Amino acid sequence: MDAAPGVWIPFIVVLVAAVAWCSAMTAVMITLKRDCALLIKMHESPDDFGFGTIALRATHERDQQRLEHLIDKNTRAMQEVAHYIRWAIEHQTGTKPPPPKPAIMSSGD
Repeated sequence: MDAAPGVWIPFIVVLVAAVAWCSAMTAVMITLKRDCALLIKMHESPDDFGFGTIALRATHERDQQRLEHLIDKNTRAMQEVAHYIRWAIEHQTGTKPPPPKPAIMSSGD
């Protein structure tokens, strides 16, 4: 009662496909386990990974100081430009320029 060789071929094909699928799923599960372990570790100690409170505070303070410095430089530059515009008007016309209009912050000019 030997079975014909044609019966074993589909069985072997299905068996090889099942083994390949199991191998692929095992690799995915191992990668997923490693990533989950890393995420848990990052959640428990965020400062070690650079996004915790200490690192964020230091970054925020650095950025805040840089922003204040840039605002100061910009303010000085605007004052110097305003001074030279005023000076140019006085020297070209011989009269003082008109006073500036009050700033209206809420208007949508």
